[in-house]
Amino acid sequence: MTDARTRAADLYQRFAAWADAALRRRYPGADPDRVADAVVDGLLALAADDGLADGDDGELKRRIYRHAKDRLRVAFRSERRLKVRERKKAERTVTTVSPADLLPLEEAADPAFVRELRDEIARTADERAALDRYLSGETAPAAIAAALGWGDSAAAAAQAHRLLARLRQRLCRARARANADTEDRRP
Repeated sequence: MTDARTRAADLYQRFAAWADAALRRRYPGADPDRVADAVVDGLLALAADDGLADGDDGELKRRIYRHAKDRLRVAFRSERRLKVRERKKAERTVTTVSPADLLPLEEAADPAFVRELRDEIARTADERAALDRYLSGETAPAAIAAALGWGDSAAAAAQAHRLLARLRQRLCRARARANADTEDRRP
């Protein structure tokens, strides 16, 4: 009697191409590597069973195809579940506050709220001017640097970028304090 590895090699030579083609016809959009893996799994399962590996070709084909199809369905089901989990995770937010550097004004606070806290958020004349430009919709650091009279160099744009990040961070903190005060006053 031959060992399972020899039987698997023999079964692979005889049936792998047929099973691969049959599964690709059955699942035309399937990944070819996944189909090939399922066929190999089917062949190995059949080769491990001493009594079945020497049956007639029709019975062997049927068993290989059935096992490979089951393996492929399990892989598809796992992939679908993974996609559903990923979609659910993508839909829910991780935090209620975005990072200061990426926080758009529209998410941080409404303009009326920002104007109330303008002096708290913008402490210097440059910060007030940059905040006013930001509130009017200007978000490009280079344009804000030019409007503040800092020039149009990369260093000026980087300085304006840091200034905007600082203003957004203060805005975020002010919003968090306002929310905490509101929650404290609730009955």
